[in-house]
Amino acid sequence: MKKTSKKFVGLIAMSMFALIACGQPSSTPISSNPTTDSGTSTPSGSTSTPTSTSSSSAPTSTSSASSAASSTSSEAGTSSSSAATTEEAGIRMNYNYDGCPDPIVKTVNKKRVKLISLFDETGTGDVSAAYRNIPVPERPGYRFVGWFDSQTPASLKLEKTFDFTKNLPGITDVYAQWEAFDGTSHETVIECEHTPELISKASQGLGYSGGTTEWMSFIIADTTGTASNEAFLSYLYANGFSLDFRFYSDKATTGSLKMRYSNEFVDLELDQTTYPIKFNNEVINYTLNRPHTGEPSNIMPFVDIELGSISITKGWNVINCTSANMMAAGNGTMQAAAPLLDCFKITSDAAISYISTAQ
Repeated sequence: MKKTSKKFVGLIAMSMFALIACGQPSSTPISSNPTTDSGTSTPSGSTSTPTSTSSSSAPTSTSSASSAASSTSSEAGTSSSSAATTEEAGIRMNYNYDGCPDPIVKTVNKKRVKLISLFDETGTGDVSAAYRNIPVPERPGYRFVGWFDSQTPASLKLEKTFDFTKNLPGITDVYAQWEAFDGTSHETVIECEHTPELISKASQGLGYSGGTTEWMSFIIADTTGTASNEAFLSYLYANGFSLDFRFYSDKATTGSLKMRYSNEFVDLELDQTTYPIKFNNEVINYTLNRPHTGEPSNIMPFVDIELGSISITKGWNVINCTSANMMAAGNGTMQAAAPLLDCFKITSDAAISYISTAQ
């Protein structure tokens, strides 16, 4: 059963960093899949740098969006005569700044479509895997914040990003949002509760008094006042439970990695053999010793542990954590000793973005 006293009601629902907007400069890769449904290359468009430095950028021109929609063929191979018809449903991803390239339009020959299905390239219905195919756009001098349903949203919090699991008619517009970035060394926080990888783990988590029933049960509201974004992940106590945290970097570089964590019920004595932490498939050597005090269900304050230097790849990078022990056996239904995961902190000179679920 769920730990209802700690459940974070409605914190996150899948909104992801919406798909790509307005094409991209020809010298900058827009995503891992820079093509329209027809298989043609994305228009390169203008490469001029906008003068505005606000994170809510100037809207994309209407004529540009309409042009891209009318010239993009659907998966059925028929031409669309307007931005939205009763014959097509899909998404138009707008870069959303002055001088940007044309948007990417992805459609199917249906009246309605669950938008995340447009990224299910294998047809397996695995929502977590489909999220991995949502592109992250690049823009010189800026960091991509996420995909939103407004050109000028009131909030840029990840919980407010677009929900790609919606089943919608016609062509849906989404807009990239940006924040200025000067290329100097800085810290980027990867919130663990935002990883779409949770969705495919729906019933695999294990807690003190049973397993989870849905993926959002992993997400717990913080009551200690020490967790980033006021939420963290629990139910990671099944032996063999593994979870990925993915982020996108605009360049190859070096950096350093921290993990913010806590514990409940048991003392934590972990290392690379009992709780392997990998960065791009390389195991990180570390030792973690954290006593637990107070009542068994007491959550200790969240703290950082230094995990050392990392080599960041241009494009996608993956942090993986696995509960690989039976050290908690005998404590309720818990099998493995594992931390409560709050966030990862990356210090580097790269513009780092990540695909998020939100609500």
